[in-house]
Amino acid sequence: MLRSGSPFVVWKKGDGECMALAGEPGENCDGHPFEPVGSALRQAVPFLESLPNATTLLWNMQDTYQTLLHHHNAPLPQLKALWQAAREDNRHKIFVGPSRLYGAVDLLRAAVWIEIPELNAFSRYASIRDNLLANCAPDCLVVLCAGMPAKVWIADVLRSFPQATCIDAGSSFDALLYTTTRTGQIHQWELEPLYSEFAPKVNAIVFTMDRAMQLDAHLRSMKKFAPHLYPPTVMVRTTYPESEIAYSKLKGDFADVTWTGQADFKNDLLRQIDSGRPLTALLCDDSVFYRRLPQWLSVPPNTCYSMRFEKQTGYCITPSYTGMGGYCVEGNVHRTQEYREAIRSVEFTNPSKLEEALNWSGKAVPVRERFGFERCLVSIPHNKVQTDFPENPSMGGSAAELNERYLTGERIDLDAMDFSNVIDAHQFIQYKFKLAQ
Repeated sequence: MLRSGSPFVVWKKGDGECMALAGEPGENCDGHPFEPVGSALRQAVPFLESLPNATTLLWNMQDTYQTLLHHHNAPLPQLKALWQAAREDNRHKIFVGPSRLYGAVDLLRAAVWIEIPELNAFSRYASIRDNLLANCAPDCLVVLCAGMPAKVWIADVLRSFPQATCIDAGSSFDALLYTTTRTGQIHQWELEPLYSEFAPKVNAIVFTMDRAMQLDAHLRSMKKFAPHLYPPTVMVRTTYPESEIAYSKLKGDFADVTWTGQADFKNDLLRQIDSGRPLTALLCDDSVFYRRLPQWLSVPPNTCYSMRFEKQTGYCITPSYTGMGGYCVEGNVHRTQEYREAIRSVEFTNPSKLEEALNWSGKAVPVRERFGFERCLVSIPHNKVQTDFPENPSMGGSAAELNERYLTGERIDLDAMDFSNVIDAHQFIQYKFKLAQ
C-alpha cells in the first residue's frame, strides 16, 4: 500500500492499551503509567476504529500483533519490504521516537525527527502534539515508536490531516537499533544482515605514530568485531627509519586500507572525511575492539555515540587522562557534517592538539553524549608517543621495543588477552604475543 500512495493507518492495541482503556491502575511493562494516557485513549481509539482505511493489530491475535516486532514468528522479508518502501517513499516523512532509536531516521530517510522521552512520553503530550502537527503535510507519512501515546498522536494527526499515512511501529526498531525489548524478538546481530544495505556508512579514520605493532592489532580487531568500519583510512606519522620499515610491511598485510600521511594534519584530516558518509569516527592505534560494534548506530544531532563507554557508566574512571578531562577524540561516532564543521573551526597540528582544541573551544564539544549500550573498544596505554601531555601514563615497554619485536615476526595475540574486566576507556591490559602466521 505504501508504494500505491494510498493513505492508510496501522495501529497496535496491546495489553497495555487494553488495561489503560479499562481504567486499571498501574503501568505497562515499559513503566508507562496507565493514567492520564488512558483518558486520552478512550477518545482516540473509537476514532481510529471508525476509520475505513485503518488496520488494528490486536494483542489477543499474536500472529498478526507480532508482525512489526521483528519477532521470530514475523515474516521478515515482508517486514523489510515495508521499511524499504517507507525509505523509498518520496512523501514528507516524520519519525516520532526516543533518541535511542534515532537510527530509524536514517533508515527511513525521514525529514523530521520528533523526540520523545524514553519513559512516560505522555507527560509531554501537548508539546509533542504541537510539534508533530506543525511539521505535518497533507499527505505525509508518520512512523511512531511511542508506546501507548502513539495512538493519541495518530488520532491528532488524522483529525487535521486525513490523507496522512500513519504506522504505529511500536517496538519494531528496538531489536535492530537498541536491544531486544520483547520476548521472542530476533537479536540485533541476526537482524543486521537483513538491513545492512541501508546502514549509514561511517568514515573510520585511524591515527598512528611509530606503532606498527599496535596498529596491526587494532586493524585485526576491527576486521573481527567492527567489519562495517573496515577498511579504514590510516593516517601515518613516523620519526625514525625502522618505524617506516615496519609500516611498509604492515601496508602489505593490509593492502585494502587507505594509507595517507600527516604532513599538514588539519587539512589532511579534513580531506579524509567523506561528506557522503553520514557518520565519522576517529580512532587511535593503541585501541582494540574486543566486542562487536553494532552496525546501526543511533547518533542524533549534537550527539556522539561512544564505543568506549556504556550507558550505565556515563563517565571516564580516569578523567584526567587527556591532561584536562572532558571530551576525548577517540572512539566516538559523530554526525559527519557537524563534526567536520567542528574540526574545521579549530586550529591544531596533531591528534592531541585536536582534542585540546575541541575541549577548549566549547562550541565544538557535543551537547550530550549518547553512550553505547555496551562498550566494545578499549585504549591500552602500553606506551606513549605523543609529547603534548607528558603527564599521561604509560604502563608497558617503549614503542621502539614493540617495533623491533614486530620486525622480528611477533604479533600481539588478542585471543590470549583478558578483556573480561574492562571498566574504563583507558585500561592497561597485559599484551600477549605470538609469531606471525
